[in-house]
Amino acid sequence: MGKENKKIKVVFAVNDFMVGGAQRLIIDLFNHFDRDKFQISLITLFQFLGKWEFYEMLPKDVEVHKMNFRKFLDAVEWVKLIKVLRESKPDVVVSNIFLCNSIFRIVKIFLRYKIIIVEHNTYIYKTKLQILLDKILSYVTDRIVAVSKTVASFTAKQEGINIDKFTVIHNGIDLDKINAAKKNFDKRKIFDEIGACESDKIIINITRLTKQKNTRLLIDGFSIFAERYLNYKLIIIGDGSLRGELEARIKELGIENRIFLLGAKKNIHDYYLVSDFFVSTSIIEGFSLAHAEAMAYGLPLLSTKTAGSDEMIKEGINGYFIEKENPQAVADRMEKMIFSDLDIMSMNSLEEARKFSIINTVKNYEKLILYIYGKNG
Repeated sequence: MGKENKKIKVVFAVNDFMVGGAQRLIIDLFNHFDRDKFQISLITLFQFLGKWEFYEMLPKDVEVHKMNFRKFLDAVEWVKLIKVLRESKPDVVVSNIFLCNSIFRIVKIFLRYKIIIVEHNTYIYKTKLQILLDKILSYVTDRIVAVSKTVASFTAKQEGINIDKFTVIHNGIDLDKINAAKKNFDKRKIFDEIGACESDKIIINITRLTKQKNTRLLIDGFSIFAERYLNYKLIIIGDGSLRGELEARIKELGIENRIFLLGAKKNIHDYYLVSDFFVSTSIIEGFSLAHAEAMAYGLPLLSTKTAGSDEMIKEGINGYFIEKENPQAVADRMEKMIFSDLDIMSMNSLEEARKFSIINTVKNYEKLILYIYGKNG
């Protein structure tokens, strides 16, 4: 079979397959990749027994290799990974997240495959050693995908990598799936879950409960807002290491009947559909799928100015930026939001969301993989 007729073997690699934006994006990419051109598979490095993972959501034709790394210098798993790659002989590896990116680029030095890494965030917490490693390994990297323009410029500057090495491909959302979900949901069921009545208004945040998401700021800001606006409730969907601390803070503020930490949810679409607007107080982002999905459900956005939100939010058109990182600023912007014309903002959000269809994202990845595969191939 000539090269022009051969299916390109593409391995997607990621640290783990627990609930997260990178993992959700991989599932949507797999659902739409052209199987006539590409043979796709997945490699994950870490497994977490008892944790909710996304494997069951993968298309049935996707071959999955689950490594069982305990740490970076896990010699046994390095050997297993090299064996898997030697046997599968991928043409192109698309790797996600720093640790995974490092491992697959080091292995590439010894095995012949092209590699694309994906930068998902403005990683201000990288150590000097991590930055140096990224810089060195950039020389064996065929392309760096950044999920937003700000991620590309930030990473290039922080790591001293030529900006020409980057391609910006926005994370995409499945608009067909979202439109289908709008036709079949039970508002009463969600309201009953949080003890809401018909006149209540819902503000939604979907996040991981970790330091970078700065959920404590959101809780403190909402507590100020809630003193004046008694018919508003805040639902926070997601889990993480700070859940206990945040539950304690909500209890300390005495607003357990106004703020609800609902944990990870599979029927996430229902919660968007009962909400009035979306809020985020993250310190850093890359290109948040939750922001984009919220727009696709017609929700105006209220967010700190981060990578991704700086491209999605048109101030006063489909949302607002939180100008300062203090509780009063959050409360003030919530107040500004509820006195805006949310119907018009909702229509503007729907229009903006159309720019970020998963179909466009897939086409851009396919085009890049074809180019990298063909270059010097």
